[in-house]
Amino acid sequence: MAHSLGVGKASALLPGIPGRNVMLAKRPLPAQLASEVVLGKAVRPAWSNMPIFSTDESGYVISIEGLAWGVCRMLRTLFSEEEHVAAAETTASELIAGSGSWV
Repeated sequence: MAHSLGVGKASALLPGIPGRNVMLAKRPLPAQLASEVVLGKAVRPAWSNMPIFSTDESGYVISIEGLAWGVCRMLRTLFSEEEHVAAAETTASELIAGSGSWV
């Protein structure tokens, strides 16, 4: 993930967001707190940072735990409705086959 955001030393290979720094904040979590993150409940755990908790003119600080909570929340919401599940399965099949209108 860090490389996809352009966090690295080789700016020619990984340009990131032009004119902005992207830093990742992480910390070790006990199993109980990590499970709260991946449950993706409607309310973010009070002890967890927002996904982007600092921004200024030079860049952003992204919380890995906050981002993980948000992604898990998004996926649980997406897959809670049957029509979304069917569409996701179709897209996954097209990705595997290398077909589809988006190719």
